Amino acid sequence: MSNVTEVWLVLRDDTADNNVLGVFDSSADAEAFATEVGPEFPGAVLTVRFPIGWRFDAGAARYK
Repeated sequence: MSNVTEVWLVLRDDTADNNVLGVFDSSADAEAFATEVGPEFPGAVLTVRFPIGWRFDAGAARYK
């Protein structure tokens, strides 16, 4: 079993659904990808840390 506790998402922030463009295991990889795809979505690409086990109704929690 992996000890991964977080992932980094690259999101498109110009739509109501905040489409996920990529999921990465490091902020450096996420930032590199965001830089790569940024010109396709000017001013609308962002990266965010996302803890594994997150729930909308409980925040971050240890996964089972």
